[in-house]
Amino acid sequence: MNKRNVNHDFLDSNVGSKTHHIPKIDMRKFNGKDPATWILQMEQLFDLNNVQNRQKVRIATLYLEPNQFVWYQWLCSSKQIITWAIFIEELTVHYEDTKSNIFFRQLISLKQKGSIMEHIEDFQKLNIRVKNIPEEHRIDVFIGTLKDNIQHDVRLWKPDSLEKAFKLARKMESKIMATRKHTTHNYKDGSVVAPSLPQPIRLTPQQLEEKEQKGFVTVVIENTLKVISVLRRNYSTQIAKRKNKRSKKGQKKRIYSRNKA
Repeated sequence: MNKRNVNHDFLDSNVGSKTHHIPKIDMRKFNGKDPATWILQMEQLFDLNNVQNRQKVRIATLYLEPNQFVWYQWLCSSKQIITWAIFIEELTVHYEDTKSNIFFRQLISLKQKGSIMEHIEDFQKLNIRVKNIPEEHRIDVFIGTLKDNIQHDVRLWKPDSLEKAFKLARKMESKIMATRKHTTHNYKDGSVVAPSLPQPIRLTPQQLEEKEQKGFVTVVIENTLKVISVLRRNYSTQIAKRKNKRSKKGQKKRIYSRNKA
């Protein structure tokens, strides 16, 4: 018996007898894009419809587009048994590993723009698509995507799980929002909005010319006053020197007269 026959025999036995009903599920077909989300949706629908593990693969293959069903046929020829765990692992490896680096680059370049809740949702959409990264690295990446004022406080607490980091970030945002209510700042959508500043007054060409002329006159007056101040200081210095000189001459004459007498 070849591999293909063994695999199909296994799948047929998984479905069981004809009395086993395969539930009809309203679900989009997988077209090769976003396998992680498609798998999560399938698993949720399986849970809602109480689908047993032995039926999951057979039902999931009904929701593959033609090109993806060709991939499934290749998988059947390469493996003897395909369980649901094997199916989702092979599907993820085939359709997502080649894009994992792209998702990782998007993850580390992500920056918080709105509220924490919105940012966590954006982070999770990318995080679920990135594989083989330790939890502590994911925590560091998440903290690094936060706004500076929130990032600093979250890092101080050294969270040891992503869930704790999410919780701390939400807590810090709430604290900042509460603080902003007592200031002139407004806090909207997770970002601080600076108070409105007075708009500059636009001047007409004539007003600009008058302002320039007044400014020129002011500069001339200031410079003139500076020159006068310097001249006064110089004149005072010269007068003081002359008085000092005359005083010394008078002292010499008096000393000479005394000596002569």
